[in-house]
Amino acid sequence: MAKTSKAVQEKQCPLQGTDSKADEKQVSDQEVLERVGVLPMDKEKYQKYLAKEILNTQEELRSLKADARELNDHYKLTKWTWEALMDVLRDECRGKQTNLGVATLYYRKIRQVEITDEDAALAWLQENGHEECYRTLISKVAVCRLLTAGKKVPGTKLVTKSRYYLK
Repeated sequence: MAKTSKAVQEKQCPLQGTDSKADEKQVSDQEVLERVGVLPMDKEKYQKYLAKEILNTQEELRSLKADARELNDHYKLTKWTWEALMDVLRDECRGKQTNLGVATLYYRKIRQVEITDEDAALAWLQENGHEECYRTLISKVAVCRLLTAGKKVPGTKLVTKSRYYLK
């Protein structure tokens, strides 16, 4: 049996198949070379080959990183465009559900908590035994339940906003 390199032992080889049994076994250096189509060669050629593969892989990583940045920039621009177009459409429909032929614009009222003074809110919640409302941060969902039930929590207020979506 061929000797298995330490690098292959420590990390699963990406050249392994997707078969779960294949992923669990160790891959020898010889098997790696066979899978990438390299014939057995002397040590110097083998090291040169590995160096070239590493450089090619590094270049591919750089390229993928640049592509990811470009995609992220494109995503941000597309999201900004979508938000701007939705704002224009919302203004055109004047807050009313509207059938647009290809889609319908819907509106939904949501209630959410806005923390105006975190220290005051946290102190009140602790004094009044509402541990479910905080851990390391104040739970806006739990505080919303208190406010909806008629409790006055200093440093918080219940605001109603409109959300809209196209379907």
